[in-house]
Amino acid sequence: MLFLFVVIATVCIQIPNVLAIRAFDGDPSFKNILILTLICLPATFVSSLFFNLYYGKGYEFYSYPVIAVMAYGTGLITTSLVQVFILKSKTLNPYEIIGGLIILAGIALIVSKR
Repeated sequence: MLFLFVVIATVCIQIPNVLAIRAFDGDPSFKNILILTLICLPATFVSSLFFNLYYGKGYEFYSYPVIAVMAYGTGLITTSLVQVFILKSKTLNPYEIIGGLIILAGIALIVSKR
């Protein structure tokens, strides 16, 4: 359940990022940034909620460095998937793939030792 919290939080935090990348090709105006910020408030709220659940519950089971690394690893994998499948701007190189697999293996090891 804990891992699900961080996945939901990480996916929701990507929504404003993807919208900003798609919305602004050049120098964005303050008005456009404000509008995009207001549109993204629900996703930001959900992300904050699930990060709070993740860190609040995670600290009961793991040390803070472990839950921080798990959140970072999940974010790295999520952003890689967003880059390839949603933004379709670049492909992953072999080092990124190997690094992602190492992170996944580390997260699986941490979760399985609980």
